[in-house]
Amino acid sequence: QLYLIPYPDQVTYTGGHFNWSSNLTLFNPSDFTWEIDNFINQLPETLRPQLVNSDKADSVIQINLINSDSNPEGYRLEINSQGIRIYINTSSGLFYALQTLNQLIQDADRASDGTGFTISCLVIHVQPRFHCRGFMLDEARHFQGKQTVFYLLDWMAALKLNVFHWHLSDDQGWRLEIKNHPELTTIGSIRSGTQTGGFLNRSVKTGIHQ
Repeated sequence: QLYLIPYPDQVTYTGGHFNWSSNLTLFNPSDFTWEIDNFINQLPETLRPQLVNSDKADSVIQINLINSDSNPEGYRLEINSQGIRIYINTSSGLFYALQTLNQLIQDADRASDGTGFTISCLVIHVQPRFHCRGFMLDEARHFQGKQTVFYLLDWMAALKLNVFHWHLSDDQGWRLEIKNHPELTTIGSIRSGTQTGGFLNRSVKTGIHQ
C-alpha cells in the first residue's frame, strides 16, 4: 500500500519502475508557474527537472489540461517507465497532483549515491469526495503566533486540505488587530478571569471567586 494521505480513489499498478534522475525535463503548458515552482522547490536541488517550452513529446513529465466539467480539484496521475503524465481540469487539480507525486517521491527507493530514485509504475485517479476539507486553529483561547500559522498552512497544503478556519475572537480574547479600534486588542485581548481552578477563578493570588 502506498504511503499517501489522503489515500486516492483509484490506484492501479501497471508493473515496472520509473527512474528519476538529474536530467529530467518538465513541460509547462501555460499559467502554472506557481504550482510547478512550489513542487520543484521541494525536491533536492540536484534532482530538479528542467522546465521546457518545447513540444510535449520531448518532455519526461507532461501536464495536460483537459477542461472537462468534472471535479475541478480532481486529477489523473500516470507513471510508466518512460515518464509521468498528469491530467487536470484546473490549477487546483495540478497542485494536488504534484503533492501526491511529492509524497511518492518521499517514499521512493533512492540510489545509494544520491543521484536519483525509482517510483513504481501506476495510475492514480482522484476525485475529491468533499468540497470543503478544513482545519481549525483556535488562537482566541491559545495564541500560537505567525510561524505556527505558516507551518500549519504548509502541512494543510501537503495533505490537500483546502479550508483554513482561523478562530481569532471569543470571550477569552480578541486576537485580530484593527487599527481604528485599538481597544479590541488592548482591552479585548486580556481577560480578568480564567477557567483554571473553577468557574471564572479571578485571581490565584487573592483567591477571590465570583
